[in-house]
Amino acid sequence: MASLDDHCAQPLEHEAYALNNQGEAGRPEIRHLCKSIFREFGTEVFLGAYVRVKGGIRKHTRDYPELTKLLTRFLSQEFPGDSFLAISLALDKSMEPHKDLQNSTLPSLLCNVSDESLGGTWIEHPEGKIPRRCQDGKTRLGCVYRGHRYRLSASKLWHAPFTEGEGRIMLIGWVPAGWQCLSPEDLRQLHCLGFRRPGPDAEATSALSLWRGTGLVQTDLHRFGKRPAHLGAPPSWRLGQLKVTTSPLHICMSSDEEAEDAAGLARIDGEAEFVICID
Repeated sequence: MASLDDHCAQPLEHEAYALNNQGEAGRPEIRHLCKSIFREFGTEVFLGAYVRVKGGIRKHTRDYPELTKLLTRFLSQEFPGDSFLAISLALDKSMEPHKDLQNSTLPSLLCNVSDESLGGTWIEHPEGKIPRRCQDGKTRLGCVYRGHRYRLSASKLWHAPFTEGEGRIMLIGWVPAGWQCLSPEDLRQLHCLGFRRPGPDAEATSALSLWRGTGLVQTDLHRFGKRPAHLGAPPSWRLGQLKVTTSPLHICMSSDEEAEDAAGLARIDGEAEFVICID
């Protein structure tokens, strides 16, 4: 079992260390720990990877390894099998709808640590009934999603906290865009702290889906780019010969469908012919 002797012995790390040794921590334990977290960091803390001009690991991640492991384990319990390389824990605050363009196409993982009846997340939706003015100045319709946990295509969809009364305590996980530039050593350290690296096809698959609390898979990846079965076999091309000439060349392109005479269209032997003249 790890010892705090190797870490900075902050009181917050002692609390997280004790919870890690007790086994699985639930919402009540995380919610109780939030008082110490916000006292230490203010109303929000970011842990895990960052990617800007280059990638790396946030300083607090190394300074608070027990806290990081506690939060990543809790998020993994809530979203088994999902990937995330960065997390934030924060009180909801009012803001305009926006897109998280620095995120990858993988869904963000939103976990409400506080009472699920408090507020929600406004997400743009073609059948929504709640208008919101977005950061680009346009007004869009959307729906409010509530609950303990849900996924969101935060880089594709306009969204914003929908606050009611006290702000919710939200634990959010995501994969930064450009995470591939992280060094092998950074990825190894993140793995040891409980972060989950995406699989080789994860981003390609997620690019074909939208998550608005529930996933709407638009296209299966294994069928992407393939010709639909109802169209039948693709057309075949006949063999031909290369013709080299310096004089004007007329090419007749036969069509089996009848068409009206028009410019560049002649009727020969009852067939519609497209006549192309190449000078």
